[in-house]
Order: sequence, then structure tokens, then C-alpha cells
Amino acid sequence: MAGCTTESSTVTTSTVTVTKEPSAPSPSTTSANTETTRDFAVDTFTAVRLAGNYDLDVTVGSPTSVRAQGDPAALDLLDIRTVGDTLTATVKPNVQWPANAHVTVTVTTPTITAAELSGSGKMRIGPVHTDTLSIDQSGSGEIDAPELTVTQITVSSSGSGPIRAGGTAENADIRLSGSGAAELTTFAVKRANVSLSGSGSLDIRASEKVSGGMSGSGDARVTGGAACSISRTGSGTATCA
Repeated sequence: MAGCTTESSTVTTSTVTVTKEPSAPSPSTTSANTETTRDFAVDTFTAVRLAGNYDLDVTVGSPTSVRAQGDPAALDLLDIRTVGDTLTATVKPNVQWPANAHVTVTVTTPTITAAELSGSGKMRIGPVHTDTLSIDQSGSGEIDAPELTVTQITVSSSGSGPIRAGGTAENADIRLSGSGAAELTTFAVKRANVSLSGSGSLDIRASEKVSGGMSGSGDARVTGGAACSISRTGSGTATCA
């Protein structure tokens, strides 16, 4: 993005050694029986991008915060910073991610307008109430957004992982060009425009109108009683009920 500046985050670290005292809580632990939590001081952001094989949870709220929890060796490799209005969560270059390491990054922001996953990790997007939201997946990871209330949503996938969303939307723009699945049967939309050019699958519930086209071998299934107008030039199938 032209004019964007990159600012490295400031990190504070606290290490907790898990004991067996009866009065102590029982947090999840690594094989070394230790759990480390680190806070990252970042600028405000309205978009999130995860490019890694760890988990990222997005919560809408205040104040803005970023906290990572997990294997200390893996936390040392995290690269979390803001670039313009986007929080990027990835790993440092030329490093090896520890085998079987588990890390969860929890981010809190007052507003979220875009979420992108390009790795093999898992992104969970907490309850969101906003006008516009864009969700983009280009890896083998998973995106879960079970409680969305939006006016306009764009869902794009060129990867192999699933996108699952629920809630309500006035308008939806769905673009699938990979082998992944968009599972939107608990997402009640009024109108949707769909484009499928890969081998992936789309399940969506719409009440008024669904239009678009298919040129791949994927499948589109529409429920909810919407009027359907989906053209097909490939071997895929489209069903409306």
C-alpha cells in the first residue's frame, strides 16, 4: 500500500512455570511444562492478516491489544506488527518453526473490516457487527466466523481450507477459485453473487436472490428459497432449494 509505514512491535514477556499446587489454575502447557505469554504493543488497526501455522483469535472490543501464548521457543519466532491499518502476524524469515509447537495469538480491536489467512493456521473471528467485512483465505488453514452481523460481506478463497461463517448479511459476494469449501448454511443472507472457478464447494442460505457463474468442477448448493440464476460452463453442479 503506497504511503504505508512499517512499525515493529514492542514485546513484553512473562513466563509462568506450571506447578501441581491444588490452589493453582491448570493452564494448557507445552511438553516442557511451561507456558509463556507475551504482549505486543502495536498501533491501532482495522484489518488482520495471518501468515503462519498457528492460531489467531480476533475479538472486537477495547482497548487494542495483542497477546501471544504458547511454547516459548515458538514465541521467539513470531513477527507481529502493524503495516498501515493492518495487523500482520507471521514468523521471522529464515527460521524453522518448532515441531508440534502450539501458539495462540489473541487480538482485540474496536473495529474489524478485513481478515486474511494465507498459512495453515486457524483464524477465529469473534462476534462482529459492522457495515462491511472482507474475509480472504489462500492457504490450507481454517477460518471460523460464527457470529457476523454485516451489511455487505465479501468471502474469497483460493486455497484448500474451509471458511465457515454464520449470522446475517444483506448482501454477499462469494468468490471461490481453489479447492476449499465455503460453509455458509448458518449465514442468513438476502442477496448473493457467487463465482466458482475451482473444484471447491459452496453451501449458502439466501432468502431473495442468488446470481453468478461457475466455470470449474465445484459444487454450489443454495437453500433458503432464493431465486437462483447461476450459469455453468464446467463440470460442476448447482442446486437451489
